[in-house]
Amino acid sequence: MTAPTSFSRSDRLLSTLLAVFTIVLLGVHVSYLIADTRPPTYDDAWYLENSLIFYHRLTDDGIRGFARAYVSSFGTKAPLISVLPLPFYLVFGTTYHAALLVNALFIVVTNIFLFLLGRRLFSAGVGVAAVLFYQTMPLAYGLSRAFMADYGLAALVIVWLYYLAASERLTNGRINFLLGVLLGVGLLMKILFPAFIAGPLLVVLLYTRRNKPAAREEQFWLWRLSSRWPLMAIVIPGLAIASTWYAFHIGTILRYAWQGAYGEIGEQYGFGGWPIGRSWWSIEECPSSTQWRWLCWASQRS
Repeated sequence: MTAPTSFSRSDRLLSTLLAVFTIVLLGVHVSYLIADTRPPTYDDAWYLENSLIFYHRLTDDGIRGFARAYVSSFGTKAPLISVLPLPFYLVFGTTYHAALLVNALFIVVTNIFLFLLGRRLFSAGVGVAAVLFYQTMPLAYGLSRAFMADYGLAALVIVWLYYLAASERLTNGRINFLLGVLLGVGLLMKILFPAFIAGPLLVVLLYTRRNKPAAREEQFWLWRLSSRWPLMAIVIPGLAIASTWYAFHIGTILRYAWQGAYGEIGEQYGFGGWPIGRSWWSIEECPSSTQWRWLCWASQRS
């Protein structure tokens, strides 16, 4: 769908409303950072620890030291969320509040691109309404207060969907290549990123296969190739960027996934082996309610 070519008076008014709402959100976000004095725990603390390791390797040993720390980090979790605080550390110092400014950046990115997506597909009013609904959902504003990958992941999905719509059914070579770059960045944020974009991409691919829009005539050779072969233009840059970390850890990730589903890790959390017939609990370990006992009995029977 073609985007509106110019902003009408009502569009400018709605854009001003969006800017005011974004400023209010940022003010609330910063106020929360100041008021919240609890120390980070669990995954938050792990991401923060690695972000400090990245910072010290970068400032003490330069790019090579950072690169070594980057490729050896985590093992089972993508590292981008721990890389993003580095500019904020350099400006504001290595504090927890400085790291959480990453989410302030994602608030701005989300508001801009969700508004643009709504405006492109429907109208500016729909774009503003989408931002208002999304940013006031408890899950969204709750995740924006935690130093975890999920809020940034959602922002990147929104950006990706906007550019998918802007690609004019994948005929714009420059945007197709940009979608590949965003795919790689999204994978470095979380391995599940493709799961959130696969559906819309598949719909567009099926539509283009049936209607076959003509490829755009691009001046730059890379954009021409990206316009003629959009899927390759998305997959190749995406895998190239993601491989800067996944190439060193894909075996560890697959082993961890298997252990989480069927092995010792799954057993520790009480879920291991459910798909292959192993029971979660014994009857004696079940809660006392009749419904839970029936569930336990059924799991053992399977």
